[in-house]
Amino acid sequence: MGTKSKGVRLRLIILVALLVVLCSETIAAEEEASPDALLAARLCHGRAPCSMVKKVIPEKAFAKSDGWRLRFVVLRKDPAGWGELPRWDDKNGRFLPCVPYEAWAVKLSGRAIERIQLVAELCNDGYGARGIGQDFFRLEGSIVEHKQSGGSNWGWENSFRFDLDERQLHSTTSRGWFS
Repeated sequence: MGTKSKGVRLRLIILVALLVVLCSETIAAEEEASPDALLAARLCHGRAPCSMVKKVIPEKAFAKSDGWRLRFVVLRKDPAGWGELPRWDDKNGRFLPCVPYEAWAVKLSGRAIERIQLVAELCNDGYGARGIGQDFFRLEGSIVEHKQSGGSNWGWENSFRFDLDERQLHSTTSRGWFS
């Protein structure tokens, strides 16, 4: 075998070794990434602005969650104020626009994402003339519950309960009242 072919062969071996090292580092980095980081990358892919945020929900709301967790994706560059009532803009004499966000249920199997399910697409604009609208989420076992309320002189509340494992609607409620 000539010197020239040994040099080509050596370069090829080095190139293959380099590719193996680079690929293994990429795989290791993906394995080390947290489920939340992987989920944020997946849910925000191709959507900008977009960021995943964590909402403080009392631990009792997650009693026996069967591996399910709730995560929230904000579809605005500045996620401040998401899920809150809109603030009054004194300068322009109107409410600032609401911050659109999505509620996602995520089922983990260890550190791997087993399944994701969109629960709700929201943008709390006050949900009525009183400007006191609210969204509540609760997760018990595989059942996710979402309650939304608002109104003016006539208040209202709508809710649903959905089984994430069975992919089945369990119940809906709607009520109104005069205040």
